[in-house]
Amino acid sequence: MNTNSSNDKAKDHEVSLRGRQELEVSGVEDVMSFDEAAVELNTVCGVMSIEGEGIHISFLDTDNGRLILTGNISAVIYPEKKPKRSGGLFGNK
Repeated sequence: MNTNSSNDKAKDHEVSLRGRQELEVSGVEDVMSFDEAAVELNTVCGVMSIEGEGIHISFLDTDNGRLILTGNISAVIYPEKKPKRSGGLFGNK
């Protein structure tokens, strides 16, 4: 029986931003993409995107789910898939 609920997984995911210069994330499962302007992570709470300038990975330990980024961090985003609109009052038919 799996006793690890989605709330338990969320507790394993923490984000700490220090002065917009250092971002520490726990609950990291995979680094999906990375360059100096953006990082996309797969975390226990879903996909997480980080945007900024001069971003570098200072520390990465996927076995323990930890990541530290440095650089000028401008955004931390949890993108959600939005349902496609069909029809409706102003939608295309």
